[in-house]
Amino acid sequence: MDTRPYDSSNTINTRARIRLCSFLALLCVLFYIAIQESFITPHISYLHMFHIFVQPLVLFASLLDFSALPGALSYVHFAMLLVDAFVAGISLISVSRCFQESTATCFERVYEKGVWTVLAGILCLLDVVIALQLRLLNSQLTEKDKHEKAELDRLKNTGDAPSWNSITIFKKKSRVLNIFMIPLDIVYVICMMNMSENRPLYFMSLGHLFIDPFLLYVDLGREKTQFLVFRIVYCALLALNILMMVIQLQLDINEISKMLPLLISILYIVTDLNQIVYMSAISDTIEKYNQYKRSF
Repeated sequence: MDTRPYDSSNTINTRARIRLCSFLALLCVLFYIAIQESFITPHISYLHMFHIFVQPLVLFASLLDFSALPGALSYVHFAMLLVDAFVAGISLISVSRCFQESTATCFERVYEKGVWTVLAGILCLLDVVIALQLRLLNSQLTEKDKHEKAELDRLKNTGDAPSWNSITIFKKKSRVLNIFMIPLDIVYVICMMNMSENRPLYFMSLGHLFIDPFLLYVDLGREKTQFLVFRIVYCALLALNILMMVIQLQLDINEISKMLPLLISILYIVTDLNQIVYMSAISDTIEKYNQYKRSF
């Protein structure tokens, strides 16, 4: 039933800011992965790698309409702020100590620790913005919960027939994700084919190359079974993409052609989670619609 209010312009802007900052945080982590092998002094900037696991969840939460998830993730991001601030503080202490020691190795340490300090500082700023925007999104979605409950009460009291447009809306949202992923599917294949080593590993994430165009070409209609089948398909793709992301993090990533598949794998995880939610929402709404028809 279509009882939940649509997003206001403020809610849309909040979601957009969360996605932008999350994407920038992922780019910072990819930058760290790219340069870490060329730096020789000890550091603790590897703690930034936690963003690889946190940011997909934040991107996922920014696309959903569940009020509890953004609130919980805001606390996770405040914890990430403490981690990134700790890295920035340690790097800054190393830099300040270097100014008191005029040695050859000290100048090299200033350069490297300076880079880690700047990187950690940028991530700290992004952490603050994301955490605050998640809190704001949580309050906006909580307000939508109140309006949804009021609409449900009104339908029960008046006996008005509910609308079922959410089936069409979720189907269009799913198709938008398919359209968005097709260019990335092509880029993923191009990057994969340019690799002479570890190429067989990347075949694990090729499912999207076939699923995305197929779901654009075929309309699944209003049969619950078809959506349940593709929910299982996306669950399998999600498991493979998580495994693929973990494997890629173990490899030597020092080229753009290797960074892009890692970034696309992260986006695959986010879109798979969303598709699972959309398929579940459509099948649940179809079931409610069938029950509503049988009641008359």
